[in-house]
Amino acid sequence: MVEEYDSCSIPPDPALGSGEVLLPTHVAVLRLLEGGGVNRRYGRLLSGLLREKGLSSVGASAQLFMWQSGSPGIAMMRANFEQLRDAMIEANYITPQQFDEDLARLNNPSFMMPSSILWSAWGKRS
Repeated sequence: MVEEYDSCSIPPDPALGSGEVLLPTHVAVLRLLEGGGVNRRYGRLLSGLLREKGLSSVGASAQLFMWQSGSPGIAMMRANFEQLRDAMIEANYITPQQFDEDLARLNNPSFMMPSSILWSAWGKRS
């Protein structure tokens, strides 16, 4: 089995709930990844790639989580933000103030956002 994320299909949508926020820092991370050549839909492509490699009985499933303040998903997001802070600011994708505001939002008990979609795919060698 192989697993990978699709971070394109379901972005946060503030119209669906007051706690669901699209953070400028999250958008900056995604821009930075794309600029570095990351295919943000790769997880969704896994089952097709396995078929192209000649596997049979290929299947796939996907999971999505609602990350909330204090969850492991938010802790991972915070770590990613902190690791990429300087690169995002140097690229002019965000300002230091936006970064600090978004980190503070992650601590807000009402904050939530959908995770990227985690795709799992499998198959058998023929």
